[in-house]
Amino acid sequence: MKTVSAGLATIVMALANSVPVGASFGPGAVPFEPSEVARYRCASDTSLIVQYASLWGTSVAEITVIESGSPQSGHDGRFVLVAGPTGSGVRFSNGNAVFHVKGDEARFDVSAGAHGSAVAARDCSKVALEDDAPMTQGAQAGTYFVAPDRNADGAQRYFIEAETICFAKGVPAYFALAPGSGETDALVHTERETDAVAVGEVDAGTGTRRYSLVRTSDPETLLYLTFAAPGMLEGSLKATSGLSSVSNDRGERRECIDGGNLAYVAASKTSHVTISLERDGSLTYRDGVDPDNPERRIENGVMSRDAIGTTFHFFGSNGAYTRVAANDRGAMQPNTWSTILNGTAITEQPRAYFIAHPELLIQRAQTISTSTARTIRQLGICNHLAGEVGDSASRNAQVRVSWAKEECDEAVRRHAELLENANLPEALVRWMLANAPVWI
Repeated sequence: MKTVSAGLATIVMALANSVPVGASFGPGAVPFEPSEVARYRCASDTSLIVQYASLWGTSVAEITVIESGSPQSGHDGRFVLVAGPTGSGVRFSNGNAVFHVKGDEARFDVSAGAHGSAVAARDCSKVALEDDAPMTQGAQAGTYFVAPDRNADGAQRYFIEAETICFAKGVPAYFALAPGSGETDALVHTERETDAVAVGEVDAGTGTRRYSLVRTSDPETLLYLTFAAPGMLEGSLKATSGLSSVSNDRGERRECIDGGNLAYVAASKTSHVTISLERDGSLTYRDGVDPDNPERRIENGVMSRDAIGTTFHFFGSNGAYTRVAANDRGAMQPNTWSTILNGTAITEQPRAYFIAHPELLIQRAQTISTSTARTIRQLGICNHLAGEVGDSASRNAQVRVSWAKEECDEAVRRHAELLENANLPEALVRWMLANAPVWI
């Protein structure tokens, strides 16, 4: 049965009294709809990262406070607020905190209490990152995101936009360069730490661009970011920044996963996932720290789009279904990749990722409709439910309730219609035949 994820638990609790009586957790409902992720720069060297969203039609904001004086931790409070009435602009509150935004201006006040000391972020202005002059060389037709903060369990709390990211080839590591806050112009985020840096002038070579970085934690060791010069990146999309390596003045060098065919790249705790666009418009999935020698490779994938983001779909010969969901705006939901086989799902979340612009992907990649993508998801759930039917009357009753909530009868009908009428990719047809629906 579908449930609200643990990452939304705080927001759900905050809205417990405002959920409509008839609200449904079934597939026909979309209770949580992430929207814009905005960054505000305030007086006193304070910044705010705000995840706007809608929960059952009610506007909410998840706000993280960042003090520039603590770049190593960089996170000084996290608050979930609900929109309410106000004279002008929009006012979000939760009883202890108030966030008032009007146009591109905002202020945030928190009273002292169980969460800690009081917060007074005044004179906050929205940072238009797209209008900022690049520090080095950003994505040519896509966006990079990195999660600089994780909770005690190691799960990401939010993503921020980065200018470029090196996904290290051969090891599950990354190096992200992102705008700073307050008096810090730039920050480097890795899987272990965050460090303030100063970016030097470009050193232009034949077909390359190199930038030097000086880290606050180690000013004696220079770092270098080497890019393919604009126009030198070859491939079907040419969407990434072209970052080829990160090195230092001691001769140490780390090659980066990059290339003109990449539609998506992500780093988790143990691996990298890459999705590349082939000449025929199909997509290829690779899982492993070295895309040239991946642990798993699936060809002939397709993509779909909905109001939340881009989803890539891959179908294994053994009936497995691999799904990669990416939010184009850096919101936490959805940002996962999962493989489902015989009703069992293995899911991971990236710590950093790149996604090509959806408009470019739609033009170049093979796509399926949102309704087809939903049917694919339903088939796995409904077949799993059918396998749960047994001798227990109470358990069978629970299965039937879940079957109705997941609209499995509709999925069975859609399965037959798709095979009969839709011009589906061959790999998807084989998968749908192998996962033919089972009635209960």
